[in-house]
Amino acid sequence: MKTQCPNCKAVQDVPEHYAHKEIKCLKCQKGFIAAEYKPIIIDRPPKIKRDESEFLAPPSSTMLNILAFLAIIISLFAAVASESVIVFIVGVGGGFLLVGLAEIVDSLRGIFLLLRKISQNLPKK
Repeated sequence: MKTQCPNCKAVQDVPEHYAHKEIKCLKCQKGFIAAEYKPIIIDRPPKIKRDESEFLAPPSSTMLNILAFLAIIISLFAAVASESVIVFIVGVGGGFLLVGLAEIVDSLRGIFLLLRKISQNLPKK
């Protein structure tokens, strides 16, 4: 039978009649009770197959949020440079419009992916 030293983790073969008896490790010379060594086998999780439909989904709203932020910042600088409150209001309004559009895109993306999953689970004809 195989046994493993708890001190140095060396695996060694010992006769069956040494089971549950104290033995010395051949490598580190420390004493331990011999027990059958059963290696732990860890199964790897299955590789996730990416469905092409995930790549066909509408884009996330990250880019729209970045554009909204830039629109607000640019309108702030433009308003300061031109000393016009109207430029600032229009720029900020456009930025918030982009943020709202980003939320709509996120919602549509979620709906699209949900419908794609549902259609994949429908029975094939």
